[in-house]
Amino acid sequence: MNVSLEDARSYAEWSGKRLPTFLEWECAARRPDNRRFPWGDQWEPGRCNNPDAGLGKPTEVDAYPEGRSVDGCLDLMGNTWEWTEMPEDGQLSAGDLPEPGYHWVMGGSFRHACNIGDAIARTAVLVTQRYRFLGFRCAREVK
Repeated sequence: MNVSLEDARSYAEWSGKRLPTFLEWECAARRPDNRRFPWGDQWEPGRCNNPDAGLGKPTEVDAYPEGRSVDGCLDLMGNTWEWTEMPEDGQLSAGDLPEPGYHWVMGGSFRHACNIGDAIARTAVLVTQRYRFLGFRCAREVK
C-alpha cells in the first residue's frame, strides 16, 4: 500500500512478475460466468472490507474468505484499490481509456465504495499518487 504505479511495477519486476491489466483483473474477479462480483451477482457488503465494515483500515488478506473468487483470489474487492496496467493497443474502446497520466485502479477500498451499482468499482488515479488505501497484486504468465 501507499505505492505509486512505478513503485508497484518495480516490485513486480523484482519478483519476476508483473501487474495485471485491468481486463485480466476483471476476468479474475468475474469468471467463469461473467458474474458481477467475485462471489456472485448480488452485492453483499459483508464479503469484503469496505466502508460499511466500519474498520477504517486495511485487514489481512485472508480476513474475508467468503469474498474470494471462483479461482480462490482473495480481496479483489475492498481492502485496497489495486493498480492495473493498460491492455495492448486495440483491445479497448475510447471509453475504456483514462485520461493521459492516469491508470485504472480496481476494486474499491476500506475507505471507498467497492461497487458502483451492479458493477465492480474502478477509478482513474494519477500514476504518481500514493495513498494508504492503494496497493497492487502481481500476476505472472501461466505456462
